[in-house]
Amino acid sequence: MDAIAPIPHVDAFDISARGRIAPHSGWHAAEKRVNTLALRSDPGGGAVPAQPAWSPLVLALGGSLVLANLKAVELKPTLNAVNRIIDALNALPDDANFADLERALGLREPRDSHDRIGDAMNRVLRALESRRADANRTMLR
Repeated sequence: MDAIAPIPHVDAFDISARGRIAPHSGWHAAEKRVNTLALRSDPGGGAVPAQPAWSPLVLALGGSLVLANLKAVELKPTLNAVNRIIDALNALPDDANFADLERALGLREPRDSHDRIGDAMNRVLRALESRRADANRTMLR
């Protein structure tokens, strides 16, 4: 599987005076990837975020979606939020989900070692149940 190409940062020149984002901007790629991650289920059983997930994420990081008629200084909090999301997306592994993105952004508590141990125990239990089911099917033949 090909690695996901890194998303370029967004700057004030990517946003027009009317608030339109340039087609070449990393904003669009980041928005698409965030919404794709939101569709992936959380193995921890967390709730699936509402779609689109991009808007609430930008707002949670102090950004705004109102971009028209703003000076570069006024766009700074939004650009910082978007670039923070982009940095987190670029650092995530290919198989990440939305919960991983939230953890990378500090919006969700990090998984502690007990969660990882519990996940491993659940995998072992599922494997044992599968083997038991296979053995029972073999014996019934």
